[in-house]
Amino acid sequence: MDGYLFLLIIAMALPGVSFMILSERKIIKERNSGEDEYPIYVGFLVHLLIVSLFAGIGVLLLDKTSFSLNEINFISIGVGVVVAVVHLLYYYGFLAKNVEKEVLLKIDTARNQLGILTRVFYGGVVEEIIFRWGLMSLVIWLGSFVFGASDTLNWCANVLAAVFFGLAHLPGAKQILGKNIPIITIYSMLMNFLVGIACGWLFLNAGLIGAIVCHMLFHIVWYAYERIMRKDNRITNSIELTK
Repeated sequence: MDGYLFLLIIAMALPGVSFMILSERKIIKERNSGEDEYPIYVGFLVHLLIVSLFAGIGVLLLDKTSFSLNEINFISIGVGVVVAVVHLLYYYGFLAKNVEKEVLLKIDTARNQLGILTRVFYGGVVEEIIFRWGLMSLVIWLGSFVFGASDTLNWCANVLAAVFFGLAHLPGAKQILGKNIPIITIYSMLMNFLVGIACGWLFLNAGLIGAIVCHMLFHIVWYAYERIMRKDNRITNSIELTK
């Protein structure tokens, strides 16, 4: 294993893990009247162990998959913006008009409790290390024993990772809403699948950094849009965006 690369990827994940822990602590305190469910270091270690596992898988399989970090390019930026715009059209053009206001309010509240820093650095970095760098690499490596290395296998791995990425978000949606709501389940699966496919394609063609940039932009563009619309009073509810 390339120890330096492994440590670099862990260093990339640390801000996201830290912001996630701080957000979780804030949410727990609000829900439990200030009582903590577990020591802060426990949550930190759990998140760190998970991302370390997938970071290690990606590094171990680097010679087998030929993936890399690469660097930021205009394609990753363009894809990130396009995916974000498609999501905004779906969220505000369809979902917001076809779901109960109370449901939408709970979703918006949870998103803003999480905070933009957590969304950008955990969603944008940690999730890409887990689902693209680790999971996709593992699927491609395992699949190569049966089918041999090919672009078809790479795309199958991309689709599978995107499906798991979508499924991973469903428990959180149920926890927020208290139950499964079909229109929300479809939205969560469809939009996370879209993000997953786009980030997976960039991972295959532009490396981990390309996928991270795309995922980060998804959250940044959404956040910026909400800020602008709220100032123009075009999005109205009781939630104040996290600063």
